[in-house]
Amino acid sequence: MGFIEIETFDISKSAWDKEKDKIKDNLNHISCASYSINKVTSEAKENYIFTGSSGGKGAKWGNICHKAVELASRGYYEKLQELTKKWTDEAEIDARAADDLSALVGRFIKSSLWERIMAAGQKFFETAFAYGINGDISYGVIDVIFKENNKWVIVDYKTDDFEDDQGRKTVYLKQLGLYKKYWESITREEVSEIILYKL
Repeated sequence: MGFIEIETFDISKSAWDKEKDKIKDNLNHISCASYSINKVTSEAKENYIFTGSSGGKGAKWGNICHKAVELASRGYYEKLQELTKKWTDEAEIDARAADDLSALVGRFIKSSLWERIMAAGQKFFETAFAYGINGDISYGVIDVIFKENNKWVIVDYKTDDFEDDQGRKTVYLKQLGLYKKYWESITREEVSEIILYKL
């Protein structure tokens, strides 16, 4: 029968404690994220807190308005009536909101922005993107982006009364500016215009 030779070494308690601390530091370093993920809307709101009422009907209403305008922009205006009731019921919004939504879309499809979107050969709705640089990843969703004269136009819809709140409007314009910066970096194409549009 063979013998197994066991390697041994001598280490003092203080030296062992130092080695354990090194191991702990290395594990802490390994467990740290090498990147950060940031939502563009959060970047835009950095150091700003919305105060008071937005003058709008809330986030649920805003989401429904976005869906309705997108549906109409994609050419499915006739489906709007049947879906409006479904959306307002699901969001637990007053049934009268369906009439408000129809009126909102009706106004929108008479706007010059609508005409520009419809005339564009390239147009994208609710476009998600992510852009990373130096370990920071920023992501967002652009409501509408379309190409006009070989340059991009970015549109962000809002349902609140940002015109009456300069701080809120500043944040929204900063958000659009970040969309422009990231879109140009991703596509390497120019964004000629950003539009903050009140639905």
